[in-house]
Amino acid sequence: MTICKLLIADDQEIMCYALKRLFDKIEDINICGVARNGNELVSLARELKPDVILTDMKMPGMNVVQATMALKKEFPSIKIIAFSSYDDDPYVIPMLEAGAYGYLLKSESTAEIPEAVRSVLKGMKYYSNSINIKLIKLIAENENIEGYGKVAEFNERELDVIQLVCKEFSSKEIGEQMSLSPRTIEGYKDSIMFKIGAKNSVGIVVYAIKHKLYEV
Repeated sequence: MTICKLLIADDQEIMCYALKRLFDKIEDINICGVARNGNELVSLARELKPDVILTDMKMPGMNVVQATMALKKEFPSIKIIAFSSYDDDPYVIPMLEAGAYGYLLKSESTAEIPEAVRSVLKGMKYYSNSINIKLIKLIAENENIEGYGKVAEFNERELDVIQLVCKEFSSKEIGEQMSLSPRTIEGYKDSIMFKIGAKNSVGIVVYAIKHKLYEV
């Protein structure tokens, strides 16, 4: 089993404790260090050479966006996930422009965090399930943010599913619209995500906006 080396950066002791407890139960992800400020983040990253960094957006010391830019320049293979309490955080877009591979909300289920770490480790973008459509639009339309660049072909039903996902319909609601079972809709969504290299419905929306399949 390949073990992912994860570096955590957060100045809140209770959050660091919670993350340690979470990853203690996960065999394929190992916390190799904890940074409490931006300067320590850069220093520990150089010393420990982690595979993935999960970093709070606002910490004392060096600006986290600057730290991300410096680390991506020095260690291009390191995958960085921004970790915030807010889905309208003004640092989100600059972080993604600086090379962060994902964005997670602290309010999300902790089950999403390991999934995000595994996804970015494979080179896939990961955006929190709960970010709002305004932020998704900003991400999708920003030319400086790498997105789902893979051009895919979709059949007519997949295109219909994409449109309804973008309108924030649930699988049950999409099924009712298309006279199909929720399980069949989940199958279509899985097929779409596989084709574009996304991990959740947010990825589908980002792809659809970037590739002009849907207009907000």
